[in-house]
Amino acid sequence: MAIYVLSQPLAPNDLWYHLRAGAWMVQHHSFPRVAMFTPSVPANTPYFYQSWLAEIVMYLTLKWTGLAGSQMARAICFTGAIAIIMASAAQRAKVLLSAPGVDSFNDGARRAALVGLFVLFMSIPNTDLRPQAFSLPLFALFAAIIFTWTTYNNRQLIIRAACLIGLMAVWANTHGAFATGLILLLLFCIGETLHFYGGNSLTAYLGKRLDKTRLKLAWITFAGCAAAACINPQLWKIYAYVYALASNTIGEKYIQEWQPPTWSDGSNSVFFCCGIASLLLLILLVERFRNKQEGNADNTGHKSTFGAMGIRPGEFCVAVTFFVMGLRNVRSIIWFALIFLIVGTALICRAFPPKPQTKVPHITSAIQRLNVLIAVIFILLAVPFFPWFKPLLPWPKSYMQKFAATPAIFRGEPAMLLSNLTPTGAADFLRQSPPRGLLWNNMVFGSYLVWALYPAQGPWADPRVELRPDSFWYEYMDTGHAKNDPARTLIQKGFSDVLIDKEDVSEKPLLKTLAQSPQWHQVYEDQTAILFRVAQASPSNDATKKSPKKRF
Repeated sequence: MAIYVLSQPLAPNDLWYHLRAGAWMVQHHSFPRVAMFTPSVPANTPYFYQSWLAEIVMYLTLKWTGLAGSQMARAICFTGAIAIIMASAAQRAKVLLSAPGVDSFNDGARRAALVGLFVLFMSIPNTDLRPQAFSLPLFALFAAIIFTWTTYNNRQLIIRAACLIGLMAVWANTHGAFATGLILLLLFCIGETLHFYGGNSLTAYLGKRLDKTRLKLAWITFAGCAAAACINPQLWKIYAYVYALASNTIGEKYIQEWQPPTWSDGSNSVFFCCGIASLLLLILLVERFRNKQEGNADNTGHKSTFGAMGIRPGEFCVAVTFFVMGLRNVRSIIWFALIFLIVGTALICRAFPPKPQTKVPHITSAIQRLNVLIAVIFILLAVPFFPWFKPLLPWPKSYMQKFAATPAIFRGEPAMLLSNLTPTGAADFLRQSPPRGLLWNNMVFGSYLVWALYPAQGPWADPRVELRPDSFWYEYMDTGHAKNDPARTLIQKGFSDVLIDKEDVSEKPLLKTLAQSPQWHQVYEDQTAILFRVAQASPSNDATKKSPKKRF
């Protein structure tokens, strides 16, 4: 995971407007209450910066350690989340494989590592640096604690319950995904409660019932977490904010990560396959348990904590619900992926247990040293991808083309950090030659423009879809498709510049229309963006519009 994340450029989508918000809060020592950074929204429009804590941390990381430090922070978040869940999965595997003649530690770790490979592929679409990155280790901690709820004594549970409540207070000020932690805990409580009052019919499959004290403490923890989430600038209204964001129809229509997964995407296909494989393993385990003769049946399920399935009823409810959430939109797949690391490992341990050996091989000191050496080699493999070393190596041209040149505002930073989708060159040009009127721009470009041009100029659109009404986005899409005579109407509305993403198919009609219009002149172009500016009759402006054109 660390190597993959470090190898990928920093995407512009949600990163830069969060950084700008963090910078504003640090500089003004207060929380903003209204929409900022764009002229397309009235200045006094109320807006809730729910991720204020993550935004401040992101900005201070950038300020103190630069872009390289931000890239490392991103890798730490994702790798840390996987490590937390991997440790929990390996511990579950060790418990499930405990038997005479079985090396439960190593056999369990190998099964957890195998499932971890599928988790890595499922996680690929959700590795951008944004407040959600901080949610991943928090979600992993929640899952690791909740999925080991049956293994602690009452004193240990009270300590962990207090930790969950404290983490929720932090999480609710970090990112809207705090709701996934509440959902996880609620589903666990519901599943265990149904199992508690449902009799012994499923005990053999899903483990013995949770005792009343543990169950009660789980519900108290959920109530405490729900209350702790209200410790934020909006208090209880944060729940309405999260609901409105999750039900935003524009995001579901036009933003890929908010749309349902498809088989045509590789990582999405792995998600579907993992869901199908889990179902098949469950069917296999149920049939295997049923078909055993009563006299020779493995009755450990009746007295086992995890039963014949290897997972508890609360965990089953969590896994099914998060899989359904992943079917709804790509962005939710990451949560199922983390849950699947534990659940998938448990199912594989039950379905394919290792054969007992008459004598478990002794691990000599030489083998232990060899294992340490292999671990060190794997760690060293990540070093070439560190931001400070990556530009020094002879990478293939196709790989280097994924990165944008380091912009002037980050002079001195290592190369090969920003995605080539970041309009760094266009932003540099706009700072040197500011628009005379409004700037219409590609929505994704808007995030970086908020950072690069504020306060002198604000982009017309940026990825904060919840900030603007649906009518704004319908008009935005119509303009991109050139349905409203944009060459004329944009001038009438006060726009002097139009910045288009060359690779965005939805903006090709607008690009073609402006290129053919005598009212607009192309003044800048690079591999990422094209900038059009309204033509002026004065000689000075004619010179300005022709000379700055730049190509790569």
